Amino acid sequence: MKIQRTRRDERGVIALVVAASMVVLCLAAAFAIDVGDVALHQRAAQHAVDEAAISGAELLGQQETTGQVVTATEAYLSENYPAVGTKSWDSCPSSDVPSGFSPPSGTTEDCITFNTSNTEIDVMMPPQTVSYGLGRVASLTSTTVSPSASAAVSGGGTAACAFCVLGTPGISMSGTETVAVTGGAIVDDASLTASGTVTLSATAIDVHGSITKSGTLNATPTPVQGAPSIPDPLSSIPAPTPINPAIPTTSTTCSSGSASASGGSVSMSGTCNVTLSPGNYSTISMSGSGTLTFQAGQYFITGSISGSGTGSISGSGVMLYFTCSSSSKVTACGTGYTGGNLALSGSMPVNLSPATSGTYAGLTIFYDRNNAAGLAISGSQNMAFTGTIYAKSSSLAVSGSSATFASMIVIGGYAVSGTETVSVSYSKSQNVQLAGGTAYLCNPGSSC
Repeated sequence: MKIQRTRRDERGVIALVVAASMVVLCLAAAFAIDVGDVALHQRAAQHAVDEAAISGAELLGQQETTGQVVTATEAYLSENYPAVGTKSWDSCPSSDVPSGFSPPSGTTEDCITFNTSNTEIDVMMPPQTVSYGLGRVASLTSTTVSPSASAAVSGGGTAACAFCVLGTPGISMSGTETVAVTGGAIVDDASLTASGTVTLSATAIDVHGSITKSGTLNATPTPVQGAPSIPDPLSSIPAPTPINPAIPTTSTTCSSGSASASGGSVSMSGTCNVTLSPGNYSTISMSGSGTLTFQAGQYFITGSISGSGTGSISGSGVMLYFTCSSSSKVTACGTGYTGGNLALSGSMPVNLSPATSGTYAGLTIFYDRNNAAGLAISGSQNMAFTGTIYAKSSSLAVSGSSATFASMIVIGGYAVSGTETVSVSYSKSQNVQLAGGTAYLCNPGSSC
């Protein structure tokens, strides 16, 4: 017997097929919409991370410390991708940190890391949850977005060199010696020799040559031996020239009361108070308990500035340029020449700070680049010294108890023995503003 299928039966089957197809299509559409939304979030997040990495690399090129770069980069990324929470910067998995990268010393946060020479930065966004909307009907609730980007800086991207030794033999310390640097690195472009009990601390310790030690070397962090050679970070600063090279033949001598001078030689003792105006000086010597005040401006010194006793030295907006002389005129030093120098001893307070604008903003002590005369500080100095010390062919000698600087120190050598502590607190705003390099993104998955 033949069974007849009615049209109503066929319409029912079609309706079921259409209904099932609509469910599938709706699920597909929901999935497509959610995937598109995730892709938009991913692109926005990746763009924000790329820009943050570039910004961080530019700061490295401007000699900011890694700690400062981390703070600024986190703020930049949060501003451009507000979903990043302020409490999520410790949520990046350490397993995703690129090989050879690490967070700044003393921190455990792995979202923003640096290579050993602080010329590359890797920025990883803390994992962000993007919720699905329509996809929930298919049990798709959320996904995680966590893009990363690496950037590098060329032409000036070394770590902030707060204690920078450029010449040979480099750093030589014996006895009970300490160099403690905050805000920057100790960089030795030659070799490090340590004997006795030597303590070094900084954001980084880079030694281009060998490290020789006998006794105890306490170094935080561990020094990097064989670090890349660095160029003179202040090579772009032009040498100053006096308005008139002639050195006045006047001589100012004072043992009590007060006096002033605008050049020549100055000798003060006793309770004398002397105020100096910018100009060309052969020698400036001070002893006793008086005060020596430098007015704002440039001073060209061809002899020695020497100070001892219990008096004080002060000046704001000052640059002292130590150079050579010939025929009673200020001249540039030839290679290896010994020109003017600074030699302080005793227990006198020293309060010097640089100009805040102009070509030599942030620079307090500037030795002619060929001037091999020493820079000596001895005794128990009560120093409030601010600004960059630049003496690339000179050696710094410290003896006595301690010396404290809010400075970037660029010198030819550092050789000490005895019991001394040098404390350097580097702040970019108080020193020479260094030009940055060119920042660029690295190719994904490859080294910069």
